[in-house]
Amino acid sequence: MVSAFLMNAINGISASTTFEKEIAAGYDGSGNGYIATALRLLEAGEFSDETHSFFGAVPTGPVYAIFIAGAFLLFGKSLWAIWILQMIAFALAVILLYKFSSYFFTGMWAIAPAFLFALFWGASLFVFHLNNEIIGLLCVTGFMVAMFYYAETSRIRHLLTAALCVSLLILIKPIFEYFIVPMLVVVAWSALYRSRAYTQAARHAGVFLGVCVLLVGTWHVRNYRVLDSYTVSTGGHAFLIRATSATYPQDTMTGFFLSTMLGDLIAGEVVPGYAERAEPANTIREIFNKRRVEMKAAGLSEVDVDKIFWAEAVDIARTHPTALVLTTPAWLFRLNSPPRHDGGMLEHLFVGTYPGMPLWLKIAIILGIRTVWYGFIAIALWWIFREMVRCGDYVQSVVFWSIGLLVLYTNALYAGFAHAEVRYALPLMPIYIFFFVLGLHDLWISRTKKPIMN
Repeated sequence: MVSAFLMNAINGISASTTFEKEIAAGYDGSGNGYIATALRLLEAGEFSDETHSFFGAVPTGPVYAIFIAGAFLLFGKSLWAIWILQMIAFALAVILLYKFSSYFFTGMWAIAPAFLFALFWGASLFVFHLNNEIIGLLCVTGFMVAMFYYAETSRIRHLLTAALCVSLLILIKPIFEYFIVPMLVVVAWSALYRSRAYTQAARHAGVFLGVCVLLVGTWHVRNYRVLDSYTVSTGGHAFLIRATSATYPQDTMTGFFLSTMLGDLIAGEVVPGYAERAEPANTIREIFNKRRVEMKAAGLSEVDVDKIFWAEAVDIARTHPTALVLTTPAWLFRLNSPPRHDGGMLEHLFVGTYPGMPLWLKIAIILGIRTVWYGFIAIALWWIFREMVRCGDYVQSVVFWSIGLLVLYTNALYAGFAHAEVRYALPLMPIYIFFFVLGLHDLWISRTKKPIMN
């Protein structure tokens, strides 16, 4: 909590978070939509439809609106009610990560992942934002702990908790819906390995699937009845933005690849003029901020707009399949790039700012930041793959495969089907930090021969 307060104080709470933006007169931001839905839920006992402010800027799941409604019930109808409950959620996420780490580390090293996570500005800044990122983090850390307990005891109640965390994560971020499939494989294998009975494996996989179907499936049905769409959330704009990158001109494509790895400033030095017309910012403005608004003003519903965007994206994917695949590494870099001081994208750093600073110094700072950050990500990913392949004891195999698959899935889906903003990787940060610490300590062990894992 100290980290959250300090980072937001440094960043300027009134200027850079939702205090000013989300409640400004005439500002139709996602925070207003969430609050409107929560108030409607409290006052009318029902969720909004498209005649009211929906779940944020676009239709999405009900979890965050329910969270805000709960904050209003507990602490009164004010922004501070939301901040307080988000502080509690963030603290719980940190505690759960510590609990998870303590199963694998001894002594002070058990604190290291939770300590680093609490200090990570990319997470703590969102405590004072009106969005669902903190709740997503809580679901991921809850899933990590639940899967450890399930692997250790094979008890159904821990499997139910893990399934609940995955279901809530899906309703917060619907792109995780297909993560159910690899998790069914992990759960079935886990039960089969322990019991040597196919009926036990089927029963445990059925329990996991049943929870997901009950919670997520219910919202699918609700949306079909209310919005004439089975989708949990609209995502056509995200896939269209992603697919459009396959049609960039050659110079823009070159600049885009350089930008995702090194930032707009360096890309603009190699491709003259790119920094002033950087992608995907132009495409996002064109599709989401311009075309979507115009289509809705013309009388189309959010769902109708989404269907049009999906159709356009699929058409681009069919006509440019090779380019679509070849641009994936750039989107992977963008997804895993370092966050800015306010939690946003760092790609536009120094573009058009600090004219008195020498160019070489700007480039040196950018390269320094990105080298350190990509080093952190590389160590984390290497040790994730290492532990998945190494397959230690039964418990570690189940746990590390579960969270390792979550990392692979998140990177694959966001890089392949969305515009891969930094905040989309935020649910992975507890996992990245844990494996980063594990990697450093494995290196430390190899030199000192002193055990630090249980």
